[in-house]
Amino acid sequence: MKRPAGSGAHSFGVWSRAERPASRGAFRAARPLRASRTPLHSPWGEVALRGPSRPHRPDRDHPASAPRQVPVSHSLRYSVLGAACVAAACVFALPSASVAYTLLSGSLGLGTTGYGYQRDFRVYNNALDYSANSNKAAEAGYPGADGAVLACWKAATAWNSDKHNAGKNFDFDYQGQASSAGDGDSNTISWTYSLCGGGTLAYTLTPIANGWAIRLCEGWAWANGPGEPAPGQIDIQGIVAHELGHALGLGHSTAGCGGDCGNDATMCAYLCGSGSNFRSLEADDLAGLEAIYGARPPAKPEITGLGGSMSNGNTLIVKGKSFPAAVNVKFTSKTSQDTGAIQGVVYGVPAAPQQLAVTIPTEARDGNVLLWIPGSSLLSNPFPIDIGGSPPTPPLIGGIAPVAVAALGGQTVTLSGSAFTGALRVEVGPTTLLPGTGFEIQSDSCITFAPPPAPGSFDPVPVTVATAGGSSAQVLLGYVETSPLLLLGPAHLENGTSATYRWGGKPGQLAILLASSQGQTIDFQGSPLLLASFWVLLPQTNAAGLGSLSAPISGLPLGVDVYVQIATLAPPGTDLGSVALSNVHVAKVLF
Repeated sequence: MKRPAGSGAHSFGVWSRAERPASRGAFRAARPLRASRTPLHSPWGEVALRGPSRPHRPDRDHPASAPRQVPVSHSLRYSVLGAACVAAACVFALPSASVAYTLLSGSLGLGTTGYGYQRDFRVYNNALDYSANSNKAAEAGYPGADGAVLACWKAATAWNSDKHNAGKNFDFDYQGQASSAGDGDSNTISWTYSLCGGGTLAYTLTPIANGWAIRLCEGWAWANGPGEPAPGQIDIQGIVAHELGHALGLGHSTAGCGGDCGNDATMCAYLCGSGSNFRSLEADDLAGLEAIYGARPPAKPEITGLGGSMSNGNTLIVKGKSFPAAVNVKFTSKTSQDTGAIQGVVYGVPAAPQQLAVTIPTEARDGNVLLWIPGSSLLSNPFPIDIGGSPPTPPLIGGIAPVAVAALGGQTVTLSGSAFTGALRVEVGPTTLLPGTGFEIQSDSCITFAPPPAPGSFDPVPVTVATAGGSSAQVLLGYVETSPLLLLGPAHLENGTSATYRWGGKPGQLAILLASSQGQTIDFQGSPLLLASFWVLLPQTNAAGLGSLSAPISGLPLGVDVYVQIATLAPPGTDLGSVALSNVHVAKVLF
C-alpha cells in the first residue's frame, strides 16, 4: 500500500515470488507503482500502495488531508447504468449485469495432501509503533487477543461464512500468535522494514495455493481500534482485511471506488483516509469470494454454541446444525502444519446432526474451534473458545418493541433480555446484522437495531441474538405498510458511482419515477407534484409495497441539484384519486 504525496488516498500491493532477485533472499514487486494519479497496469493484477517518498513517523504526525481517491492500478471497466443528468434533464436506464471484482490465480485448499490445509493464519506481533498495540480491552468474540493481534483477527472474520448476509463457502482459521514472521508460505501477518521503500504501507506475497504472507510496513502510525483512527493514522483492521482478500485469491475491484468512500468495496484499488471503511465487505467483495469458493452449500456445518467444559482434557459440547455423522474438530493450537497429523485436530469425532462431544486436546489454546470435512472440502464457521474459561451463558430475548415496523424500515427496534454482552450478530429473517454497523449493544440487557426492509411480504420474520454462548430463542418482528408513500435516496451524487433509490407504499402499485434539475412543483390534490423534465415507468411495488432503482451516475455537472419523486397508482381501471405522491428527494452532485 502506498500514499501519493499530498493526498489522503492509498494504493495496495501483491508481490510475487517469481520475481525473487538472484542476489537477495527478498521478494520484489512484479512492477512497482510510482506516485501517480494515472492508472498504471500491473501484469500481476495488483500493485503496491504508495505514499510520500519519506515514510510518516509518529513524532511527525500531521492531520490527514481531506480524503481523495487516486487510481493506482489498472481499472476493470464494467457496464454501467446510464443516468446522465444535464442542466435541464435526467436520464435513467435499466440495470445491466456487471462484474467489478478481479481474481488472482489459485485458492486456499482444505485437503490433507498436496498443499494441504491453507485456511489457517497467524500473527507475528512485532509491530514497533506503540499505537499498533495500545488497545488492551478484551472482546468476547476474540478470546486472548488484544492490540494488533485483535485487529488482524477481526479483519479475517469479515470474510467468514457467518459474518455477512450472503454466506459463502469460505472461513479463515485463526491459529494464534507466531514466534517469527516465517517465510512467504507461512500464512503469517507481520511487520517489516524490508521492501517498504517509496512509502509502501503493506504487501502480500503470492502465489497463494501453497501459502502466503502479509507484511505491514514499519514507519507508519498504525491504529489498532476499536474506534476510528486519529488523523494521520492507518487502520490495521481495514488494511489487513484488504490484504487477506488478496491472500484468498481476489484482485482489485472497481465497485463504488470513489467519492466519500462510504460504499467502497474492501478490494478497491483505492484507500480512502485511514482505510477503516475496508473493515466491512460490500456486495462486490462477496461476489468475488463466491466466484472462487462458491456459495454456502446446504451441507456446510455451522457452530452456534458451546457447552460442557472449556478446559484441556475435558469434554466440550459443540452445538449447531448440519453436522455429519463423523467430523474432524479443529482447535487453535499455534500450529502452521498443513498436512499429516496436524496438532490441535481431533479426527473422526462421532456427531449427531446438531451436537457432538469432543475431548479438548492438550495443544488447544484460546482462539476458535471449527469442524473440518476434508473429503467434502467443507469447513464450518470458526467459533470462539476461551480455553480454561467458564461456558458462556446463552442470550435470552425477553421482549421486542415495537412488534411491527414499516416495510421500508427507518425505525429503531429494541430487544430486551439478558446476556447480550459480546453479541456477535443479530439475525433478522434472512439478514445478518453485525455489531457497530448493524446493531448496538446498549447494555447486557438491551440491544437496538435498525431493521432491514421487509423481505418481499408483510409476513413476520424471526429475530435472534448470537453470542459465544450460542443463539437465543427467536421472537417475531412484523411488517406493515409504509404510509405515507416514502422515497429514500443518496445524500449526494457522485459521477462514476451508483445511486440507489428505494420507496415504500401500497403493494401492487404501478410506480413512476419523476426527475428534474429544477425542483419546481405544483399542487396536486393537496400534495406537491414535481414538474419533471424526465419520467420513467417502473415495475409494480412488491407484496410488501416496496420498489427500488439502482443507477450508476455519469455526466452530471458538479453542483447541480437532482430532484426525484415517486408517484404510484393502482392498476388500470381506477381513477386519478388512487394516485399517491412521495416526498421530493434532492441530492447535490459533489464529484
